[in-house]
Amino acid sequence: MRGKNGVLSVLAGVLCFGSAVLAGPQVLEVSPRYLEFTGYEGGADPNAQVVSIWNSGPANMDWTVTPDCNWVTVEPNSGTSWFGGVNKVNVIVDISGLSEGHYSCQLTVTGLGALNSPQIVDVNLFIYQPVIGISSTEFEFAANEEWLNPDDQILSISNIGTGTLNWKIVEDCNWLAVEPNTGSSLGEIDGVNIIVDISGLSDGIYNCQLTIEAGMAANSPQIVDVNLSIIGAATYVVPLPGCLGYYSMGASEPFTINLGVELLQINEVRFTCAGTVTAGLDYWMEPISDRFYAYFDTEPGYIIAVGPAVGENTYPLPEYFSDNPRFEPMFGATWDFLLDGQADGLVVLSALYFLPEFPPISLPSGYLQAASIEMNALPLFGGDVDRSAEVDLVDFAVLGLAWGTTDGESGYNVDCDISEPSDGVIDSFDLAVFCESWLAGL
Repeated sequence: MRGKNGVLSVLAGVLCFGSAVLAGPQVLEVSPRYLEFTGYEGGADPNAQVVSIWNSGPANMDWTVTPDCNWVTVEPNSGTSWFGGVNKVNVIVDISGLSEGHYSCQLTVTGLGALNSPQIVDVNLFIYQPVIGISSTEFEFAANEEWLNPDDQILSISNIGTGTLNWKIVEDCNWLAVEPNTGSSLGEIDGVNIIVDISGLSDGIYNCQLTIEAGMAANSPQIVDVNLSIIGAATYVVPLPGCLGYYSMGASEPFTINLGVELLQINEVRFTCAGTVTAGLDYWMEPISDRFYAYFDTEPGYIIAVGPAVGENTYPLPEYFSDNPRFEPMFGATWDFLLDGQADGLVVLSALYFLPEFPPISLPSGYLQAASIEMNALPLFGGDVDRSAEVDLVDFAVLGLAWGTTDGESGYNVDCDISEPSDGVIDSFDLAVFCESWLAGL
């Protein structure tokens, strides 16, 4: 019996020990203990995250999860952790109705019978709100039909809110382009080139809008107005009555140009004449070609017209004048000396093709019936102190910076001394001229 009783005693001991193990204390395990979510105000909810719950003790354990805020839900929020098993719960965040800011919440995980219950999981939510920041809501460009495209201007875009600003630009016209047209900003400034192409555009006022869009930005879209003024050049015709009449070979008559207005840019200058030439005859009794031409003695500019009927020829000179010493310094010249609207010159009837060894039998002569100088140019308005072909607030600001200064003082700007005559002082006389031309060119 002792043997039998001994075996029973051993079995009873094992059963008692096993029961003690199965009935031992539970240990609640939770991972991770910290969750972070990010989202954008008015945007979609962030993706759910997972928390694992298990019991490292010797038996099964019932558990519950309770959040202390109304923007977090847990699925499932209760269950049983079997010995050795892991339960996974989804932590779901609902940001609807939440504004920009930092939000905190705690999940209390309770394990029934666990010695270390409850356990806490910290949940942090950051809601961002990008805001589009732009350097200007309006840009002004000015050009002349004969000019090249105006210089590019820079639009600066940045995120003056929080988070990441993903932006794009759409333009509503075909004469304007932006580079780049997309980008992103965490707060740094992105530079965008605004590029104007006036090809095919006639003079007039053109308007375009740039729409800056950023999906999650509080102030999307933003509108930037771009205005383009294309100014048609004026044509100035200066008759030369003093040059009309009979000419003998080599004769010249002076002329004077005085437009009474300054010019911003000269696009073309031409001398037009009508008359007759009695050509000389060379040794072989062939007619000699002759030319009426006009030139400016004091500056390297020139214009040519061909007789005996009506002819026009404009800068540059024909190649057959290139070896003539009189005209050599005139090549490559500009008409800038005419910007003040004044110049003196000569009209000449001359035979340029005489050969010294074969002088003509008869000398040429002619009669000039009509002559004029014609200039295609952009006028300079009296108040256009920044030389932009229009008188606007920019000119007023430039004039204001120089106000009250005299020639030689710091801040004096000779372009602002627009009184007639100029007196070396920026004062009310200059302001009067400015007011007379206010909004000219616009």
